[in-house]
Amino acid sequence: MENTDNIFPSCKNTKIPSDIIEPHVKDYLMSCVQDLAYGAKTPEEVRKELAIIDDFVMRSSGIHARYAVNNTFYPFTSKSDEEMIKIAKQVFKN
Repeated sequence: MENTDNIFPSCKNTKIPSDIIEPHVKDYLMSCVQDLAYGAKTPEEVRKELAIIDDFVMRSSGIHARYAVNNTFYPFTSKSDEEMIKIAKQVFKN
């Protein structure tokens, strides 16, 4: 892997504060749950998208945001496909 330290020197140690990123991550999770509830995405697609967001947060945020995202995503994404769909439909049944 190429060393990017010289390409982006000002970004090397920059972290997005937890209070800024956490609300956006939670909003994105809810949009994925809504897409799942209405059949716009499959559970596998939701898992993949949330894994990408999780990776982004792990690379760009502080420890508090990392824990918050893990504690928010894991309980949902660790469920079976059927359970994920059932939860999504319960959340968006109205």
